[in-house]
Amino acid sequence: MWAFSEKAGGGGKTRSSVCSDSMFVVVDDMPVPLLARSMASMAALCIIEKLDAPLTNYEYWIRLRALLETIHYWAPTVAAIATTIVAISALCVYRRNSRLERARWASELYRDYYAQDKLKAIRDKLDCSANSDEVNQLVIDQNSEFTDYLNFFEYIVFLKNSRQLQDSEVELMFGYYLDCLKRHAAVREYILDPKNGYEGLAKLIGQRK
Repeated sequence: MWAFSEKAGGGGKTRSSVCSDSMFVVVDDMPVPLLARSMASMAALCIIEKLDAPLTNYEYWIRLRALLETIHYWAPTVAAIATTIVAISALCVYRRNSRLERARWASELYRDYYAQDKLKAIRDKLDCSANSDEVNQLVIDQNSEFTDYLNFFEYIVFLKNSRQLQDSEVELMFGYYLDCLKRHAAVREYILDPKNGYEGLAKLIGQRK
């Protein structure tokens, strides 16, 4: 279909179109095909289609960048939280293992102290009234059973100072027999004498009321 000017023969003025832009207009009496708009529309669609693919990739990279920035922002906080959790877990494990280790030491010491005959013999002699003749004779003789007994308590002091045993545990298991050592003046003086090498036990005895 074609649209013409008001005068088909000459260069008359352009007739205003009563049609929409989908129709063709007359420019200098030269007809323009009605397919022009369809072609223009197709061209526009092609351009949009071409632009659409890069835009999708662009949005993808924008979102990826935003994600990376978010990770970068929160990474120190997450790392700090994770480190704290690990530290707390390690502390809990350490404290549990420490309790188990102390329990093991306490069990072995209790068994050794109450099961060994040579320690039991000295323990029974010291568990008497203060300054008995039998106890004084122990100090005079300084036999191996007596010194082994004192060395056992010196070892307990070492375990206490190295935190293998707690003060409460030492007091609970051996408090009474530490008082027995302190009760006898001859034994106490022997322990307090630096040349005998019971510095730890001397300090422990001195702290008792």
